[in-house]
Amino acid sequence: AGFPGAGSGFPGSGAGFPGAGAGFPGSGPSSIDNSGVRRIIPPFLQGADKATEDRFYAIVQNPSWTAAEKEQKVQEFVASLDSNKQNTYEEFRREAASTQKTKRDKIHSLVDQMTPEAQ
Repeated sequence: AGFPGAGSGFPGSGAGFPGAGAGFPGSGPSSIDNSGVRRIIPPFLQGADKATEDRFYAIVQNPSWTAAEKEQKVQEFVASLDSNKQNTYEEFRREAASTQKTKRDKIHSLVDQMTPEAQ
């Protein structure tokens, strides 16, 4: 999965979604899905019912959709949530983008310090 491209929003927008071993920034409690897999609940779904969680995870864990398709489906899903959860989602996206930028900048800084041969 690597780093998602600009505008893709989620860290690890492919197989790296929470529930597959990764975590959301600021994530809260976890729950167990019907197959016994522990899900990390993102901040914008905290307090949501199980059916809402299931709809979200059906999107992000779909193995046949690309990261861009998942992103589009998540946008549509979030639009169906109440305004408080939508606002929390936008805050989550900004935090995730900031975290990714910090990590990218650190990697670029480390690479810049390497010899040309090592680069």
